[in-house]
Amino acid sequence: MDKYVENKKNPTVLLIDEGLFHHFKYEINDNWEKDNALFSKLMEKRVIVHITARPEIIAERILKRYRDTGNLLPYYKNKHEGEIAEYCRKAQEKRKQVIGEFKKRGVPVLTVNAEDGERANKKCIDDFVKMLMDDYLATD
Repeated sequence: MDKYVENKKNPTVLLIDEGLFHHFKYEINDNWEKDNALFSKLMEKRVIVHITARPEIIAERILKRYRDTGNLLPYYKNKHEGEIAEYCRKAQEKRKQVIGEFKKRGVPVLTVNAEDGERANKKCIDDFVKMLMDDYLATD
């Protein structure tokens, strides 16, 4: 979910970016200590939406998507549902550490549970963005 939010009174654009975190979390985590200025520039005006679910639900959805599309990421190949769930549980532990680092460095992070449903998550995200925009305008 990448969502651009532009405030009409102010030309600021925030990028709500779960994709950056999902696809590049380990690269970012491994490299932010090396170049803090680059990390700050990369994350400028970005917001992370961290989407979670129980590992069993994630494994179930991965296998359903595989049955529907025939596509499966290499690290899930030849694994049964329990092994995929365990892989996801370990990945979630690593993500919690990375999310903690993002927060320490001042990157706004919202965690939503995919199991809460699309409507609830949309409202949560919209409320979070409104709060950020209100905070941003208050500091200008």
